[in-house]
Amino acid sequence: MTVGRETLEQAISNALINAKELYEEAEILKREKKYARSYTLFHLAIEEVGKVFVIFKYLLANDYSDEKLKKFDIEFRQHKIKLDLSTNIDVFALWAKDGALSNEILENATYSKEQIDKLNNLKNLSLYSFIHNGSSYNPSQIIESEDIDQIKTIAEYRIKGTEDLTNIFLSDLDRLIAVVAKSKIENK
Repeated sequence: MTVGRETLEQAISNALINAKELYEEAEILKREKKYARSYTLFHLAIEEVGKVFVIFKYLLANDYSDEKLKKFDIEFRQHKIKLDLSTNIDVFALWAKDGALSNEILENATYSKEQIDKLNNLKNLSLYSFIHNGSSYNPSQIIESEDIDQIKTIAEYRIKGTEDLTNIFLSDLDRLIAVVAKSKIENK
């Protein structure tokens, strides 16, 4: 895999564009009371936000070696990793609001493994029919309007927050890369 800084910067833009499009299409399905697929698209919009943070991690490291790019490719494609990283915007927002990050704030703003598994399972239930405890179900029997309201709010907040943060980060990317590089040297 050959990827450089310019490609990663474009990938951030594309992920945010796609997140917004997924959100808009989820809204259409919600209006039509197609809750199962609406849920899926809101969830996928949140995963696209997570991609932005995967990309930033590698942009700031400024290391495009084959070894790093293989790790990047794996993280870029892992649904649960992206879902977890999408919470980064919550952490930044809390930090900006309160001015400090305590362990309690970090725990409340990030997903536990159980929460990630639950959200990922709900995404799958919004797509596929299944059998459980001797009964058969389809997604429309599982996903309800309350599920949509919750995930819509999360998606909306994360898209907007990540877009704002991205504008700040990309406008100052060279300085941020230098800060990360200096921090690596000082911590050796």
